[in-house]
Amino acid sequence: EGKKAHLGDVDLREVDLRWVNLRRANLEWAELESANLRRANLVGANLVGANLAGADLRWANLGRAGLGGADLRGTDLREANLVGAELVRADLRRANMIGANLVRASLIVADLGEADLEGANLRGTHLDGAILTGVKLCRTIRHSWKIYDIKCDYIYFDLKREKRIPEDRNFKIGEFEKYMNNEKMIRK
Repeated sequence: EGKKAHLGDVDLREVDLRWVNLRRANLEWAELESANLRRANLVGANLVGANLAGADLRWANLGRAGLGGADLRGTDLREANLVGAELVRADLRRANMIGANLVRASLIVADLGEADLEGANLRGTHLDGAILTGVKLCRTIRHSWKIYDIKCDYIYFDLKREKRIPEDRNFKIGEFEKYMNNEKMIRK
C-alpha cells in the first residue's frame, strides 16, 4: 500500500492532475478549484472541506472518499465512481453527475440544487435532508434510495429540462417523497 500523501491545505487550483494516484491521501481543506483530476484515483481520500468547485473529475475513482462539507459546485463528475463516498453537507449545486455511480453514498443534507443526475446510479444512496430543487433525475436507478425530509420545489425527468414537475407550483413539504415512492411513477 505504501505511505499516504498528506496534502492538507495545499493550493492546487487549476493544476493538471490527470491519472494521478492519490489513494487514501489527506487533502483536507485543499484548494483544488478548477483542477483537472480526470481519471484520478482518490479511493478513500480525505477531501473534507476541500474546494473542488469547477474541477474536472470525469471518470475519477472517489470510492469511499470523505467529501463532507466539500465545495463541488459546478464540478464535472460524469461517470465518476462515488460508491460509498461520504458527501454529508457537500455543495453539489449545478454539478454534472451524468452516469455517476453513487451506490451507497451518503449525501445527507447535501445541496444538489440544479445538479444533473441523468443516468446516475443512486441505489442505496442516503439523501435524507438533501436539497434537490431543479435536479434532473431522468434515467436514474433509485432502488432502495433513502429520501426523507427532502427540500425540493421541483424536479425534471426530461433530458432538456423542459418539463418541470410539478408543472405550475412547488412541491409541498413531504410531497416529493410521496411522489417518488409512488409505484405508478416509473420513468425510463
